[in-house]
Amino acid sequence: MQNKKSKKKIDSIKDMVDSQIILEGRIVEEIARVEGIRDFCIKRLSDGNRFSKINSLQILQNMDYVPSVSVISDLLLNDPDFVIRKDAARVIEKKLMVQCYPHLIKALKDECEDVQQSVAETLKVIATAESISPFIRELFADGSGVAARGALCVVEEMKLSGFLQQVKEIASNFSCEFCWRAFSILGDIAKQEDKEDLLILIREVFNKNKESLFFSATFLASQLKLYNLTDELIAYYSKFLKRDLKYREETLRGIVETVISFDIPKSYSFAVYLFTTEETEDVVIWCAINAISELPKESVNRILKSLFEALGEKNNGGELKFRILWLIVALDSPRKFPEGLAYSLFASQMQRKSRDNGVSKGIEKMTDCFYQVCCSLNFPYGPNTPEIRPLKEEYKTLEHVFQPNKPYTNIRIFRELMLSCEDYIWWFDRYFEANGLDLFYLLLNENKKIKHVRILSADKSKVRSFNQTMYSALEHELHEVGVKIEWRVLTSAKAYSSVHDRWLLDKNNVFLLPPLLSILKHGQYTVLKKLEEKDLFRRRFLYLWRNGIKLVELNL
Repeated sequence: MQNKKSKKKIDSIKDMVDSQIILEGRIVEEIARVEGIRDFCIKRLSDGNRFSKINSLQILQNMDYVPSVSVISDLLLNDPDFVIRKDAARVIEKKLMVQCYPHLIKALKDECEDVQQSVAETLKVIATAESISPFIRELFADGSGVAARGALCVVEEMKLSGFLQQVKEIASNFSCEFCWRAFSILGDIAKQEDKEDLLILIREVFNKNKESLFFSATFLASQLKLYNLTDELIAYYSKFLKRDLKYREETLRGIVETVISFDIPKSYSFAVYLFTTEETEDVVIWCAINAISELPKESVNRILKSLFEALGEKNNGGELKFRILWLIVALDSPRKFPEGLAYSLFASQMQRKSRDNGVSKGIEKMTDCFYQVCCSLNFPYGPNTPEIRPLKEEYKTLEHVFQPNKPYTNIRIFRELMLSCEDYIWWFDRYFEANGLDLFYLLLNENKKIKHVRILSADKSKVRSFNQTMYSALEHELHEVGVKIEWRVLTSAKAYSSVHDRWLLDKNNVFLLPPLLSILKHGQYTVLKKLEEKDLFRRRFLYLWRNGIKLVELNL
């Protein structure tokens, strides 16, 4: 009887491995512990379909077993499916299969960038800088774009400073499709004596108006603290305002955050200029706040002092009050200021409102701002927070507005967005709530076009609030309808500290999202906004994703 049950269980698992779904997480771990399944998975690597190969590779990773070098190498180099080639590289990494070293070198010429990246991450584990350098030199000398891209992946992962010249040559070739990647690597491998050469390169980007590289160039300037560029960057900011150059939100962000990050007197003056100029757009103010938040406390105090002096000169200018409050809320943490400072300031302004028996435009905007920023930073509202006023006129012209006390309408708007998504959904929200999964499940059952979901968050306390067994159950149910769901959590503050926005990406679009609570329950007036620069946000998401830890591996 027992043997029949055991055989039935193994047969059921075999059916799961061969089914048209991709297994992952705890389901894979449980299958890996079942006796008698190993030989079946090994066989499927050679004669299975796409799904059975992927599932078998996942299961074998979780077994105390090292697969055949020839089989894994063949999958890595010859399988037509890039997911299988990626997973083969992961197996080599996890099992420390150093015998596959020559095959990994060949795989660096893979046509798929994702495969090249996985191979580079594997080489970082099993190779040394000395052993890999001759092969990387050959790839750079190969002359093909694919080989150079593979070499860049390894240089980035292993921080191979000996290839600075080759990386700089690629960065100098502005027509190269992965030129931006070379810029991002230069900051990690450059030395002090290389600054002058890189300063010339960055100036060339600006002089030739290579707008697609402005953000990469400014980020490199920030990494290397190239103070000589301060005046030029501020001048370019002015050109954007005059529309002498094509408006790009990400470029403005790069210029603003770079200049302020230099932490010199000109940085403080620039920050004050941004806050005190009424024409400065909110997105620029938020970029300035991000950069100021990273400065030492002394520098922040200097900026705040100048802002309060400017406030006195402007006779209680409402717009500046609004922005100062925005800044203080963002800084309001035990790390830099006494906890509750922002709420105290807000409360005192509300008392003044009641004394004046009316609401000035400035106080009104401060109130709305306080709700917005508190929610985005997960900051407590306080027990006596006043009711927010009716929907303001300027919001009524927007297509998608989330309103307090209208949860049904909010969910309908979000439903329309989810049903418009195609192929995949990537959602980044530092404070993603577990109850968001319920909404996800309902909407994914309606949208049959979605095959892959990635959720990326950064607040472990939110993850602790639900049962991981339920997540595994959701994972399994979605797999049954052909949807793969992954959830990773960022645990390194360095990786996400400067990112406060929430994004949702699909095959064709990227959206700026409000906090989840604004969709599901109460909240404030927030707007769903479609953004440009999809490729840029996709690269940013993938960078954060690589730094995340799988939910099932998280130590809670």
